[in-house]
Amino acid sequence: MFGRVTHSELTDEDHHKRVMISIWKQDPVTRLNEFGGCTSFGVARLMNPNKAVNGWYYLLTETVGRKKHMQIATKDKLLATINRRASLLPVIPAINKDISGVEQLKLTVHRGRGGFGFTLMESCPVKVGRVDRGSRASETDLREDDAIVRVNGENVSRSTSVSVAKLIKNSGSIVTLDIIRSTSLIVEASLNKSSLKGDQSDEDSGDMSHPTDDCTQSLLRNSINDLKKCCQDAANRLLIIDMDFVQLMYHGLQQYSRPLRHCILSQTQYGTLFRNIEKLVTISEYQIRQLQDAMLLTSCDDTDTSGYSENDMSLSLIGMIYMSKLHLLSQAYTHYAQGTTDANIVLFSLLRSVEFQKFCKI
Repeated sequence: MFGRVTHSELTDEDHHKRVMISIWKQDPVTRLNEFGGCTSFGVARLMNPNKAVNGWYYLLTETVGRKKHMQIATKDKLLATINRRASLLPVIPAINKDISGVEQLKLTVHRGRGGFGFTLMESCPVKVGRVDRGSRASETDLREDDAIVRVNGENVSRSTSVSVAKLIKNSGSIVTLDIIRSTSLIVEASLNKSSLKGDQSDEDSGDMSHPTDDCTQSLLRNSINDLKKCCQDAANRLLIIDMDFVQLMYHGLQQYSRPLRHCILSQTQYGTLFRNIEKLVTISEYQIRQLQDAMLLTSCDDTDTSGYSENDMSLSLIGMIYMSKLHLLSQAYTHYAQGTTDANIVLFSLLRSVEFQKFCKI
């Protein structure tokens, strides 16, 4: 296959078609063929000398691969993208940079008599909930809605509020926080300060109405963007949780379920203990594949989003995937949960089995 050249005649109708490449592998024992993935390219793209097809590409599922391709970004390409974005920063006016970006700060908070003086709220990353007036936290300019990404140098950007709170509690008398602050808070603070200035003529106040409206619109846009980012972070976290669940369940199936199916346990005991556990894993596996396909679908370059952003489409698809499987998931987990009482009875009876005790100690 590698280095092989094939020729084919093209008609005018073929320019609207796609060339699909599929990878198959054969099991050496069973001699059965298994689909490994595919990718496809538009004929018009392949014929265009300005759009060279080279490098490495992801193998996609058949549904996505028939219509899409996704190139693996090389290190040089990533660096070029970063440098290109960095080169655009000097041409952005300072005020626009403040409105569209974020501020990164490192704050050192000392513990007071009543603690550090702030609470946390669940988010991704975890955010500051309330800052007590007159507390050590307020003295260091820690503010509500500040996102905490590091605690004493440890990355907590994907941690829960409980684990972050535990880290802070165990920090001793001083805690160092790396935070990200939305610049909408900075703009809002500057607006509040400007409203306190009273030496304005009627003409001045009229002139100031336009920037104030612009700032209000910018704040609204930032709020919407923050919400979308939060939703996207939550979707990514959801995918990671599903993947962790499948990985842990596979470990359990390999270590307990499959070995016990053929020895020690009777068929009835096995069914009572494990019930539909393999079905739950299969559902979650299928869910992960659909989520990954949804994310790939919105990131491929041939998609016409018709006015919707990739983020909007990705979130909509993820929502549809979960909604379509909600009833099935609920039924499967309900069936599993209903058997916990009987499973406990079987486990209690197995405590008398020497073979079972030996198996558990291995």
